Amino acid sequence: MLNLRVLRVLGVLSMLAAALTSCIPDQSCSNPPHIRRTSNISTLELGGTRQNPIELGDVGSYGEWDLRVVEFAKISDLVHVRLDATYTGSEDDQPGNVDELKFCLAGSNHTLYLDATNPYSDDGPSPVFGDGYGEDQVQDGWLTFEEIADDDDEFVLAVREAASLLYRDADFMYFELESGSNIARDRSSRQSPTSTGTDIESPVLLGEAAVTSAFAIEISEAYVGSEAEEVFSSVNKYSDTEPRPGYTYFLFKIRVTNTATGNSPASISSTQFSADGFTEAMAALIAETSGSEASGSEVTESKTANQWLDLPGEKLEATLYQGGSAEGWVILEVDAEAEPIVVYDPKLGTGLHPDEDQRYFHLTPESDTDEDEEDSES
Repeated sequence: MLNLRVLRVLGVLSMLAAALTSCIPDQSCSNPPHIRRTSNISTLELGGTRQNPIELGDVGSYGEWDLRVVEFAKISDLVHVRLDATYTGSEDDQPGNVDELKFCLAGSNHTLYLDATNPYSDDGPSPVFGDGYGEDQVQDGWLTFEEIADDDDEFVLAVREAASLLYRDADFMYFELESGSNIARDRSSRQSPTSTGTDIESPVLLGEAAVTSAFAIEISEAYVGSEAEEVFSSVNKYSDTEPRPGYTYFLFKIRVTNTATGNSPASISSTQFSADGFTEAMAALIAETSGSEASGSEVTESKTANQWLDLPGEKLEATLYQGGSAEGWVILEVDAEAEPIVVYDPKLGTGLHPDEDQRYFHLTPESDTDEDEEDSES
């Protein structure tokens, strides 16, 4: 009987791990806090930080590759980088596979632009890096990065191993794209984590900030129920925006700043926000594996609304270095009876953050909360 119970617990844990992994967006270039190093690059070595990149035209050795930036061009919101790479592995090995490397762009706004565009994109010059150009042991071609912020005016190339999710913390190697370029650290926004919002009974109020080990997070605008439907429909005039029967919308805008003390970037995404801490898929999984009949505030079903519909602005999706800031929107479809409380749970997006980084947020002004309490007392 005991063995059966142990096996059941292990089964539940494995299914939960699978569910968390299945909903993780591609954040292969992100490198959150609480990391362990998986390569041997020291921040003191040339190429170890954005402030100390390998000089333009010089070769940097990363894993089994020698890499060198050849050319660089910025056109509108596109950045093009010509790179050559030589495989230095044993001659007895198979030819090198450049898919073992991921190339990102670190900007002066302390943003990390993830992964170069699809090699079959028509946006960049040719030959495209990694698209079969050159000999087996040598690759030479262009990387293209898109949707670059207009006010980001200086860049370095960030390279890392395309390791599994569990090894996302591998060190970057940085390369100059223009002679003398480097990205100075922003030391003005460092903050220690606070306990604000760690208890669902005392959520962060609208317009106030919660500080985790990586981010200061503030919900600056929020719309619930009919107000959310009105805002949502105003930007989707030709599409059906009504929620499912018995459900309503939570629509909110988030401002986030990386306030960590390290030199590594961290990611945040709309997928890390849900109502009362459970997405619809996770609630179903818990019920299936544990036989739980939890309902109401114990397990509130929520899901991201139709992803093809437009939001009032960009969806929240950012990877930031210390000092970097971003804004973005999140919309959830939740049980119509749910309290207007959402939870930020970074484990839903990475699986590598500590439990104490979870935070609860209230989506209505404090005055509304007080009035609701007075009505219930009367």
